[in-house]
Amino acid sequence: VAGSRVMPHITLLYANGTAGVAFKKELEDIQLTYSNLKIEYIMSPDKIDKQMLQKTIQLMDKPKVYVSGPEPMVEAFVKDLADLVLAEYRVKADYSPGYSVF
Repeated sequence: VAGSRVMPHITLLYANGTAGVAFKKELEDIQLTYSNLKIEYIMSPDKIDKQMLQKTIQLMDKPKVYVSGPEPMVEAFVKDLADLVLAEYRVKADYSPGYSVF
């Protein structure tokens, strides 16, 4: 990161309904460059659930969450995060068009 900025600690929960990981080499290259980046791959039949979200955000100081994916999944995660009392301003939701189920 340029200048005096400090790279934040980032945990990427990467979930996929199949065994494949899109951009895996690129993600691993980024992880090698930034030691503060941790990537957890969650593959079917496992899923990211409220317990996993809670466990992950409990390890962070002032967590900020970015959720991206099919709209139903994003809406479910945003609700789960609200249930976990994560302030709305700390959650950024981004919908991936063309994907309707998860």
